[in-house]
Amino acid sequence: MKKHFSFILCFSALALLLAGCDRNEKQARKVGYNYAYAMANYRVQEAAQYATEETKNTTLVIAQRLTDAVGEEYIKSDTPAKVEIVKVNRIDDTTTVIDFIKNTPIKKDVKFSSLIRKRNGRWLVHDTIPTHNDTEMTGTMEPSVTKNISVSKK
Repeated sequence: MKKHFSFILCFSALALLLAGCDRNEKQARKVGYNYAYAMANYRVQEAAQYATEETKNTTLVIAQRLTDAVGEEYIKSDTPAKVEIVKVNRIDDTTTVIDFIKNTPIKKDVKFSSLIRKRNGRWLVHDTIPTHNDTEMTGTMEPSVTKNISVSKK
């Protein structure tokens, strides 16, 4: 009887663990897809609810500026976008990478990936663009190259 009880207890624990993993993957998939779909359709504000603070403060700021710059006519010509999840790679309990393919009326079979991180119990897309303040970027350009960069005002 003890052996049967131990087996049932172990089996139940394993079933709960697998159910928890499946739920986590579904949540990460949903967040990743919703972010990618919103961004593919130029809905930056909608994407923000699925993004980490770092992503909101870098990528989404730049994305909003670009969206404003391209204008409504271009956005109309490049939407609606279709986004498909190609692969989900669970790295650990708090990190997942999702591979996508995007198709729009203008762009076909665009492949991209998103890093999804669990923060305070929520899955969020962590898709940052390095800025000039990032320490990783310091010293990457040769001094002679930076001297030749000019900004023209129109």
